[in-house]
Amino acid sequence: MRETSNYKLNQWDKTDRIEMEDFNGDNAKVDAALRSMAEQIGTKASQAELASQAETLRSENMWVKIGETIL
Repeated sequence: MRETSNYKLNQWDKTDRIEMEDFNGDNAKVDAALRSMAEQIGTKASQAELASQAETLRSENMWVKIGETIL
């Protein structure tokens, strides 16, 4: 049985015996890779969202003149 070059997923030839464990192993690899990608995307999205919120707060932070005192 051959494997893919990047993720080492099974690639069968017509003469190979296909077993459930081979599919389960491949599915576990794919699941882990997708989970990792989702976490990375979520982290980047969270960072971008926090940066956007901070910028909004900075732009809304204005000084207000309440009164004037003369001595």
